Amino acid sequence: MIDALILSMSPLLSIIEAPQEATARQLDFAAVARAIVVPEPAAALESARAGDGEQGRTIWVGRAGEGLPSDDAARWLDMLLEDADAVCVDIGWAEGEQVERWIHDGEGALPALLDACAPWSWDRAGAERVLRALRDRCEREPGRKPRFVGVGVGPAKSTYERAQAFIEECDFNLGHRSGVVLGPLRQLGEDGRSRWYRMDPSDQYVMRIAIGEAYEVLAGDRELHAEQLGAKKVEVGLQSLVALVNVERSMSHEIEGGELDPHGDMIAGMVHWTRGHLPPTARVLCLVAGREVLRASRPDSAVACFARQPGAGPSTSVLMVADSIEPLAHEVGSDLKPRRLPSACAQGSALCADLRAMAGKSAFLDLRALLAAKDDAKAGADLRELAARWSGSQEVLLATRRMADASDARIDILPLLDVDFLHWSSATPRSR
Repeated sequence: MIDALILSMSPLLSIIEAPQEATARQLDFAAVARAIVVPEPAAALESARAGDGEQGRTIWVGRAGEGLPSDDAARWLDMLLEDADAVCVDIGWAEGEQVERWIHDGEGALPALLDACAPWSWDRAGAERVLRALRDRCEREPGRKPRFVGVGVGPAKSTYERAQAFIEECDFNLGHRSGVVLGPLRQLGEDGRSRWYRMDPSDQYVMRIAIGEAYEVLAGDRELHAEQLGAKKVEVGLQSLVALVNVERSMSHEIEGGELDPHGDMIAGMVHWTRGHLPPTARVLCLVAGREVLRASRPDSAVACFARQPGAGPSTSVLMVADSIEPLAHEVGSDLKPRRLPSACAQGSALCADLRAMAGKSAFLDLRALLAAKDDAKAGADLRELAARWSGSQEVLLATRRMADASDARIDILPLLDVDFLHWSSATPRSR
């Protein structure tokens, strides 16, 4: 499997055949770059995705900074979009449905949909490129339309309205009860936030129970409702209730010492549901924030949580890192306030410094190749030294969904253990 992924093996072999003397003074970054820079990222990702025979692979692409890189990165991203059976994005479930209708049939207004994509893509240009590529594909091949699924936590109001409509369609009396109890989820207080935050904890608990009751009742009569509404509509409706559970869970969960951030677990559960409604060989592409692709360093990342799901199947992770990062969080609904990080936070970490010296410009790196060479006694001294350095903890700046200060964007990762491929960009577009 690793042999299939290391497409830059020839340069690596040249280093192994002519080992260099270890030096503590300065790494030969040029030689190292030739060993791990992948000349054709699209072919490398295709090889990674096709390496499991009948088992479909899930590819996670996480970006750090102001959205999705353009130019060279766009080419391999376009390849993934062209072949994906489903695209999962860290936006709300209801917002994902609206975007999917535009992708499939052109229904809706693109500017409004781009606003709905704000939690996932900090810049509108990156989100628009992805959506237009998927729309063009559907127009060219109307018989092969990919699913587009919002797997993140969206605004409470839109998620509630989608779930409530399904409850009422299945059971009017149950819908009346849930509408009365859950009504505050669609209402805003004077501070512009969901009225959920102004409720007594006991009332919040009642709301949580009401959501669970609605799901249990409707799931228990799944076959009956399927006869009336159709099996697909019922499955989608039940999942909209799961999405509502995630919204309420995200609002009520306060992380304390020793606890894990539930966001990655929510994303992983929704991606797993999406895979469960596709053929086993389906190719699923997940576009999320950078920290959600990290595995060994963050057990609460989406990829780590996904790997723990029964029957989840193999996955590949790609992390996009830029030289200069100054994330901007867009306001989403009423529950996410925009905060800009101080410009001083955009200084490069040790990893970014290595990448600047090694590549000098945009490069796609095969970290599995570096990991394979880490313990190879025949590999060049510079290659082993870099592998040893990247086996340790590195501080990297990653965009987050909620940023109170600069420290929120700093994170320690273990590059060789966390991701399979790393795309380094010397500059990140800021067009919006």
